[in-house]
Amino acid sequence: MVNEIDQYLITKDTGFYVDCTFGGGGHSLFVLNKYKNIKIIAFDQDTDSLKRFNENSDLQKFKDRIIFCHDNFRNIKENLQKLNIEKVNGFLRIWVYRQNSLTIKQEVFLLIPMIFSI
Repeated sequence: MVNEIDQYLITKDTGFYVDCTFGGGGHSLFVLNKYKNIKIIAFDQDTDSLKRFNENSDLQKFKDRIIFCHDNFRNIKENLQKLNIEKVNGFLRIWVYRQNSLTIKQEVFLLIPMIFSI
């Protein structure tokens, strides 16, 4: 999926991008490593994701370029307003449908490169 992020999502190598479904942080980490002037606003309401974010030493290297919002991305507008962020350059959202807790049935992703202003 990192090829798709490069090809379709990143339209500008500066600014804010939103990871609507942070999960383990792999996609955000890819962006932070490759694009030195991009900042990530990461959303996930899962407590395990918050724990992984806080414990991941690779992500902590970028703590000045990533903000974790322990919330559902449907509250994006309110969270961005609290952070005084008026514009973002794109959104990444991944849906994972699980048959059970051990097997992934289907993964669908959505990349939205756009300028979004509040």
